[in-house]
Amino acid sequence: MINQYNALVIPNDVRVASEAVQKLIKDKTLRQHLQAGGCATILKWGWDRSIDLLERR
Repeated sequence: MINQYNALVIPNDVRVASEAVQKLIKDKTLRQHLQAGGCATILKWGWDRSIDLLERR
C-alpha cells in the first residue's frame, strides 16, 4: 500500500479512520485517483511475480 496513491494509510485511530471515510465519500477525485492507483498496482502483482517472490523466501 502506498498512502495517497492506492490507499489511505491511517493510524490505529477510530476518529482518523472516520475522517478518512468521510473524505472518500465527499471527494470523487480522490476516490478515482486511489482506484487508478490500485488498478496500476494490481497489474504489477500477477501470479507469476507473486510466486517468484514466494519461492525466493
